[in-house]
Amino acid sequence: MARQAHAKGNRKMSLTVGLCLVAGVAGSFSSGGSQQNLSDCNSAVGPTKRLEALKPLDDSCDFPRVDAEGLTPELFRELFVLAKRPVIIENAMTGWRATEEFRWDNLQEIFGDLPLRVGAGPYPKERMTISEYLAHAETAFKDDDLAEVPGVFQYGQVPTSWSLWNHKDDCLPYVSYYLPSSEPIHDNFTAACNLLSMVQVPEFLSGDDSMNKPPNLVTHSGFLIGYAGSGIDFHQHQAAINLIFEGQKLWFMKVSDRVVAGYSELEAQHDVVVSKPAASANERYCARHRDTDPICLAHEEQEQLIKGYQERKRGKPLPRVEDKPRLQKKYATGAFADKIAAPKSTEELEADTKMLYCVQREGEIMYIPAGTQHAVQNLDKNFAMQMQFVQDQYKDQDVREDFLRRLLHDIDPSEPDPDADLMVKPDRD
Repeated sequence: MARQAHAKGNRKMSLTVGLCLVAGVAGSFSSGGSQQNLSDCNSAVGPTKRLEALKPLDDSCDFPRVDAEGLTPELFRELFVLAKRPVIIENAMTGWRATEEFRWDNLQEIFGDLPLRVGAGPYPKERMTISEYLAHAETAFKDDDLAEVPGVFQYGQVPTSWSLWNHKDDCLPYVSYYLPSSEPIHDNFTAACNLLSMVQVPEFLSGDDSMNKPPNLVTHSGFLIGYAGSGIDFHQHQAAINLIFEGQKLWFMKVSDRVVAGYSELEAQHDVVVSKPAASANERYCARHRDTDPICLAHEEQEQLIKGYQERKRGKPLPRVEDKPRLQKKYATGAFADKIAAPKSTEELEADTKMLYCVQREGEIMYIPAGTQHAVQNLDKNFAMQMQFVQDQYKDQDVREDFLRRLLHDIDPSEPDPDADLMVKPDRD
């Protein structure tokens, strides 16, 4: 049954420093297996001014950069999704309205007086408009008295028609395949459609025939907005891409040794344009800054502690350290949380990984494989977007038909009710 739209009033609340409008699967974000309902935006900020841009130690990227030209959904799935390889994709957003209009200076025009959820997720009860948010945040920066505060995000599901027809100009205001444990991207479905109509799903996800048979259904998405310095600690979720319309982001990812070794296979690929190959072992950020960057230092210490644990506890799984301060201290987690002044709650231990680093630039897309632990920080005022997809539903005709029949029944109740037809349905877990 479709979720019915309804309006909710605005309410003011305490100061925040980042705005993350995130539409995602309920419970899709996790750290080490537990569900966190987090997103790649700003969950907290420390007691310093964050209006100016931050300068990282360097602006390199350990991941390869590939051109979207010629990157078909089949190649993207083979080379990156199934291989679980993070990658930066260039030139995939050419011609979008959003690349011209989704700018920090246009926030008031874009979001108007829409009430936005503000506070800790997944479904904050407080609301404020974008102008209220900006005014509160800038007052706090001037006072220079910010303590640790929760993130802000608008969390839910996108209209079903936008999932099915990624490049259509029209968006029908129905969330027809509605998960009871979730919320829509916004209670005002028409406003949600207006925002999403300015964005397209990149062709390496949707293909060039997305009107009829999109190979991937991007059913969850979100707008990410935050000041310099805001970020989120290590966490993981389903497969996603992060697109930057304005600003830069700093990323750290725990990538398995097997995946890192597999980057060499891209050099033999002639079907994709690799503008910059993956960094070699000596070129990687943590190889050059292992003595100066606390995240690199902490990961190196974790590696030694994990090896010691495995030698002592042969065959036993690594301990879970989430929300366990004693174990977090023992196993040196939380370095990135300290960097952004966030709670040390979501990083987990992981054996046989490399800590890879990247500064993602404006106009680029970062692919984050399912289950890959990653942390991110905004380096300046940042306007970005995230899109999530369930990689196991690639080219799944049954799923697509189920979405379509539910949408048709919501538009016209005389159409057959899918819940009464015992038709094939996707896994909702």
